[in-house]
Amino acid sequence: IDDGPNQPPVIENMTLHTQVNTAVTFTVKPNDPDNSQWSVQYGREYLYGTINVIGNELTYMPNPGFSGTAKVPFQVNDGVSLSNIAILTFIVEGDNANAPTVQDSSLIAMADQPLRSAFLGHDPNGDPLIYPVLEQPAHGSVALNNDGKTFTYTPAAGYTGSDQFKYRAYDGQSFSGVATVKLEVKADDKNKPPQVEY
Repeated sequence: IDDGPNQPPVIENMTLHTQVNTAVTFTVKPNDPDNSQWSVQYGREYLYGTINVIGNELTYMPNPGFSGTAKVPFQVNDGVSLSNIAILTFIVEGDNANAPTVQDSSLIAMADQPLRSAFLGHDPNGDPLIYPVLEQPAHGSVALNNDGKTFTYTPAAGYTGSDQFKYRAYDGQSFSGVATVKLEVKADDKNKPPQVEY
């Protein structure tokens, strides 16, 4: 009996939670109209760990000390067709007692002038921190300075008004929460030409 052409399996995104240095085992269950035998293929670039596959059970082991989020594209192959691409998200919780912290801040910048300021991060163990910027400002740009502790905000040409960006701190093992830097860009009256009254 010819059941027609092979139908590719369909998979959905999955999110798994685990703790630092702790493996998590899960099952992939594709929707396969042909009920074929299948295998899993996955990306490794942002895995931050290893995956062991036994049948339809997968075990993810994060790299030693890693905490944060790993997003891994994966597909199922039924021997004839590949499924759609879905995303495996592994959320690895660190030791919150030793995680770095950050603070919100409010700054004043002058129009058409760069502003240099410091990230407000603290690590209870004194570990060096890096500061990923999560959200660039809508009316300018933020660049990390070479010292790794400060940034330079440059407002868009001619812009005055409110702006903001978000960042967090990372100590090599754990991420902090998210901090918001609020900026008020003001006109520089000193650069205005003098007013002449007639």
